[in-house]
Amino acid sequence: MVLGVALYGQSPFRAVAVNGIILAENGQKMSKRLKNYPDPSDIMNKYGADALRFYLMSSPAVRGESLNFSEKGVDEVYKKVVLLSLNVLQFWKMYADNDGRGENSKRKTKNQKLENVLDAWIMEKLNQLIDDVTDALEKYEIDKACRPIGEFIDDLSTWYVRRSRERFKTEGEDKQAAITTLGYVLQEFSKIIAPLVPFLAEYIYSESGGEKESVHVEAWPNGKPCADEQTHLEMMQKVREICEVGHSLRSEAGVKVRQALQKFQVSGFTFHDQLLNLIKDELNVKEVEEVSQLPQGEGWISKDGVALYTIVDDELKEEGLVRELTRQINNLRKKAGLTINDRIYIEYSTASPVLTHVIENNRAELQKAVLAKEIKKSTAVEGEKISIEGDEIMVRFKT
Repeated sequence: MVLGVALYGQSPFRAVAVNGIILAENGQKMSKRLKNYPDPSDIMNKYGADALRFYLMSSPAVRGESLNFSEKGVDEVYKKVVLLSLNVLQFWKMYADNDGRGENSKRKTKNQKLENVLDAWIMEKLNQLIDDVTDALEKYEIDKACRPIGEFIDDLSTWYVRRSRERFKTEGEDKQAAITTLGYVLQEFSKIIAPLVPFLAEYIYSESGGEKESVHVEAWPNGKPCADEQTHLEMMQKVREICEVGHSLRSEAGVKVRQALQKFQVSGFTFHDQLLNLIKDELNVKEVEEVSQLPQGEGWISKDGVALYTIVDDELKEEGLVRELTRQINNLRKKAGLTINDRIYIEYSTASPVLTHVIENNRAELQKAVLAKEIKKSTAVEGEKISIEGDEIMVRFKT
């Protein structure tokens, strides 16, 4: 600094990043003698270089402050940033065909109106992410640039993908819209994370149809908010808040989400049909109604402007058992390494008349949900055991 000013009359740099000191987890200085730190090679072999890099770049160390290094912190980054991103990519790859990749994804999202509220919302969240990360990096606030990335991955995985699963499974224009939107989001997302997790970014970019030889030679993306972006973001935020209250009411009543309920009522808010359907699917209720006054009486519980009817009749009970059967059979499919392209034959045996009735009465729905060509009852099946509300059933797959 002194020489630069003395020789040229100006500072030799416009900005400078000063790192803090990385300490052991207990706050002591790292020491070879004390062996109070994990081997960096072991950390990178276990979690990958990107997880370690993101952990350090999102820490106070990039602001010149000390950091007590914790392997748990690296593990958390690995699970919430790396693994979740890879899971979303893998989900997209399962359903994407040639029409869902590359240039078609760009045309679809840039030049056509997004009819589905989830597509519009995730694009708006992407624009917001681009703006936030760009602003933080231009100010050399590296830790601040990392925060919205984790939040976006959570939104993408736990809301967009989870609430769009049925769209991806059902043939039609809405499925293609979901595939192309998610493909485009993954490509743009890879560009945004490239300075922070370069290896993960490269993999996502190439696997989602990136056109250039590397994400690191791509142009930096620009956020392009639409006119009603803020309204969409606010409405989706309100939907999520309402769903959180609904889940807490289910928890208070001791009713699992897999058990369908009949009614959920909202007071003081008005939503269009797509948002009402999101609430319905998220809370697994048959009806969502907008009312001026919340109901009271047997079976109703309410809080913060919403009310849930918690009485489960025989029809709802049966539907809940179907959903639980579907979940457990699909877990067995996953355990067996089957993909969505594998159609199977299922044999089962059970001494429970309730489960037998549920399966026989909902055979077509179950076959579709678990990608089975046939579900047939047999005697003394040797296979995997499933337990549902105390009743046991043996299941065997045949391809």
